[in-house]
Amino acid sequence: MKKILFLLLFAQSLLGLAQTYTVAVGETQYLQVPSVSVGTVSKAVWACSNPEIQFVSKDEVGATIKVIKSFSGIATVELVYVQSYIGSYTGRVEAITYTKNYYIQCYGGTSSVSPTAISLPSNLTVFVENSIQIIPTFTPANASSTLSWSIQQGTGVAAINGRGIVTGVKSGTVTVYVNTANGLSASCKVRVVDPQEAISVSVPKTQIVGIGSPVTLKCSVEPANSNTTLTWSSSDTSIATVRAGGIVTGKQTGETDITVKTTNGLTAVCHVIVKNLASKSAIDNAYNKAVNAMKEIYKLKE
Repeated sequence: MKKILFLLLFAQSLLGLAQTYTVAVGETQYLQVPSVSVGTVSKAVWACSNPEIQFVSKDEVGATIKVIKSFSGIATVELVYVQSYIGSYTGRVEAITYTKNYYIQCYGGTSSVSPTAISLPSNLTVFVENSIQIIPTFTPANASSTLSWSIQQGTGVAAINGRGIVTGVKSGTVTVYVNTANGLSASCKVRVVDPQEAISVSVPKTQIVGIGSPVTLKCSVEPANSNTTLTWSSSDTSIATVRAGGIVTGKQTGETDITVKTTNGLTAVCHVIVKNLASKSAIDNAYNKAVNAMKEIYKLKE
């Protein structure tokens, strides 16, 4: 049990090994120690080899850093922390050690190297009322430049500040733009999602249906608690019809596509093949005849 718990906790620690922040000269940034699923964090050791970053405070809950001078590239703040918990079987205090890195960029940092190219992630997703920081990538990697951020106007989907932090306002998709001091530019599509909004919907790719024998298509929506209404339709109702709940009824032999659509426009399609399958009563009759025939054979043998 102890080994399984260790593996689970170790796997969780891998999910958040690195976070990147952009901090302006003179500004501070709070870095939080990851929460643990069992027990408490009993010790945390913080370190940073970059002299342009100072610790304002640091403890077992988090640390506040301050950029005191501009620098180019990425600085790494390292954290080693210990989780203490009571062993389920031993009853003793046990411990697991974790490590985590936080990557720090200096906003508006100066460098003798000007970028020859800049790029942004092609797509990002942020929830309504949440924020995400867009981190640009320079070529060469040690280049630096002041940046100018802007966002597609007229949508009201999201807002952006001068550090590339996008805040979701309402559901939708918007384009974010960035420009360097020497005239380079890049863009990024940001999708803003309501926490209760469906982000995916799926149905089987194909389904065989018998004439007059309703079949319910299995439909999966993520997240499972999405606040959405599903609308079903058939591309050829003479072949098969579909009603609420994804219940498909074959009308005649042939093929048609059954489409399910969420409130926010996501769709999934199932290709339905309608065949003249034997009815349940016909199958039952055939089975009974086979059983009776077998009984007669055994009687003859006796």
